[in-house]
Amino acid sequence: MTTLPLPALHLLDLRHYSYEILGSRFLVLEGSRGCPYTCTFCSRVIQGKPLRQKSVEQLGLEVETAVRKFGVRSIYFIDLEFTALPIWSAGCANFCLPIRSAFAGAARPGPTRSTSRSCG
Repeated sequence: MTTLPLPALHLLDLRHYSYEILGSRFLVLEGSRGCPYTCTFCSRVIQGKPLRQKSVEQLGLEVETAVRKFGVRSIYFIDLEFTALPIWSAGCANFCLPIRSAFAGAARPGPTRSTSRSCG
C-alpha cells in the first residue's frame, strides 16, 4: 500500500459529504487493508486476510493534504482494524491532532489472546 498515490481529492465536491457523527466536509480514508485476526463473525473476503498498511508518514500526508488543501473537517478511517498495531494507530492519530481534524475508525472492543490472533 505504500506505493499508492495520494487520493484525487480535487475530483470531489466535499460540500456534499457529511456524516451525522463527524459533521460536514467529511472524508473516508484507508490506512490499511486486511486484518490479522481470525474472528468467526467477520468476512475478510473484500480486503483479504493479511494486514497491509500505509506508512504513518504516508497516511499523515494524506490527512494533512485533505485538511489543509481541501478543507476537510472530519475523517473516518475505513480500515477493518485501525488499532491492530497500536504504535501505528497512535502515530496516525498524532498527525490528526495538531491540525485539529476530527477522526474516527473501527477498533476491537477489547484485548485478545496475542498468540492466537483470534477473537477468543
